[in-house]
Amino acid sequence: MAQPPPDSPPHSPPAPDAFAESFARADAREIRREILHQGYFAFEKADVEIARFGGGRDRFQREALRIGEVIILLPYDPVADRVLLVEQFRIAPWLSEDAHPWLWEPVAGRVDPGETPAQAALREAEEEAGLKLRPEDLDPLPPCYPSPGALIEHMHGFVARADLSGAGGTHGLPEEHENIRAFTLSFAEAMEAVDSGRMRTATGILLLLTLARRREALRALWR
Repeated sequence: MAQPPPDSPPHSPPAPDAFAESFARADAREIRREILHQGYFAFEKADVEIARFGGGRDRFQREALRIGEVIILLPYDPVADRVLLVEQFRIAPWLSEDAHPWLWEPVAGRVDPGETPAQAALREAEEEAGLKLRPEDLDPLPPCYPSPGALIEHMHGFVARADLSGAGGTHGLPEEHENIRAFTLSFAEAMEAVDSGRMRTATGILLLLTLARRREALRALWR
């Protein structure tokens, strides 16, 4: 993978001592867990007992949707200063009665069994956007939990060097009911989409703001 320039933020998991003053897994206890539903995603329930800030213990029950390991990827052309996004129908805004359930997003998908996040990112880039990227084109972000109160989802983000001349079109796997439009925007247009609210997915906002922070360093590295 490309190495970040010396003056750029380090892209690595936090050091163990970053959690020195926090509770850890040993400060909680799982009493019971069960799968309530298994469909496209699994819906799980757990009874837990945890340590409380200020002392004492608390026992309660919570449910969460298991999505698993996922990747999000923002292809970036450092020469043309353009990004690639995708647009597709999403069930959550539809069920929320949103008037516009087709959303702009980065390339995204689940990590398949036996894959690394980087391998999944390369596969999804080709499936959703028709881009053939190399491992050395990926600049990774530290993994994160996008909605830890409700989703069992661990997200691996990447900004990727890409030649976006001629990129775009309709992609996706028909057997997965994917109908995905890939398109490119200038960096300025993409940031305007964030500011105006046209970009409404947190994953897209996250990667575009990350690119904004690292753009000059990545252009110096990749051009």
